[in-house]
Amino acid sequence: RLYLEVLELIAEHPPTLAALGNLKLEVGEPEVARSYFRRLLDLQPNSAPALAALGKIELEAGHPQLAVDFLEQALSLSPAASGLRYPLGLALRDLGHNDRAIEQMKARGDAYPRVADPWLDEVKSRPVGARIALNRGTTLFQEGLFEQARDQFEQACSAAPESATAHLNLGSALAKLDRISEAIAEYQQAILLDPASTIAWFDLGVIHASLNQEPQAIRCYDQALLIHPDNAEARFNRANTLRRLGNYLEAAAEMKRVRTLRPGNSTAWLAEAVCYLRTEQRNAARMTCIDGRIATGNDARLISLSARITATDPSPATEQLASHLEEIEELLKVQTTLELVETKAMVLAAQGLFEQAIQWQDAALEAALGAGREDIASRLNGNRDRYSRGFAASDPWPEESSGATSDSGGGKRSTSQ
Repeated sequence: RLYLEVLELIAEHPPTLAALGNLKLEVGEPEVARSYFRRLLDLQPNSAPALAALGKIELEAGHPQLAVDFLEQALSLSPAASGLRYPLGLALRDLGHNDRAIEQMKARGDAYPRVADPWLDEVKSRPVGARIALNRGTTLFQEGLFEQARDQFEQACSAAPESATAHLNLGSALAKLDRISEAIAEYQQAILLDPASTIAWFDLGVIHASLNQEPQAIRCYDQALLIHPDNAEARFNRANTLRRLGNYLEAAAEMKRVRTLRPGNSTAWLAEAVCYLRTEQRNAARMTCIDGRIATGNDARLISLSARITATDPSPATEQLASHLEEIEELLKVQTTLELVETKAMVLAAQGLFEQAIQWQDAALEAALGAGREDIASRLNGNRDRYSRGFAASDPWPEESSGATSDSGGGKRSTSQ
């Protein structure tokens, strides 16, 4: 699971592809393993670890000649990998080349080629003092002790000023301490030292977005996506920034890419549907909710938005309204959210049950005021007024509606260990 999470962040990370391939071999899934090593070989055609693993897979599959081809190529790239001599010997024996097989088996050892890992290589190249400070800082950061973590990361930066990771981690700690201008400077230094740092570009984008500096945020997310186009978090935040700027069609297209990358991301489905509503594409919004419910196993917010779209149709079908009301009532039995309460009021009003709609709207108003959300209360009052005059709601998802799509957060991880 952890390896797959790394691939979600960095789609083509060679050490992780190799680790997943080896893991799948260990649990008896050679075909899945083959797919990971093939991806690794596509990235690094001269990857001795990938060639070696494919050789072992072909040997187990009963294809000795292919096994010999892969293993000999791996050994030509990594002659010291004595651990490959034994499987090569087995493959040669299967082909009837007994003398060569014996020669290889005599030379067998326990050394294997490894995938180059720039992150690990950077850690090993750091001065010992920097490594200790980074590890201590990481532990403190993960425990929520951001001031102490900042102190350790500053020590790491002093010991290894050329370490992009040290500056990135210091930026993350400063961001947690709300020392924003200093955090920006550290992220920029991390990028200067390592322009391909997706995390640094992403975290810098999050800070710019929090300061309402939307164009700068988009530039940062664009840089992160230039490095890793399948970074779902960066793409989601880029889409959300476009939505805030009113670029709803482009935002919808970006959200569609996010939920294509992660079909279970209910927030991306919801945000895409809301963007369609903003451009008067009610049917596209409706179909997105339907498809999203299938992909997410009937996410509550997608059920709610589906009901709202029907409730605000000019001539909603009676049967559909009844079906939506039943679904909302079932959800309210297990989760009484302001959003669901407001949705029920919308459906009741669409059915012409205005007194009941007002009662539910009043309950939503009370909850909003109790939470100190005057902005939401103001919007709720608008629909309450409509219900009192015998009109159903007209907007299924007012822009201020209960935080439909918050950005993915930055500065949430320390990366040194």
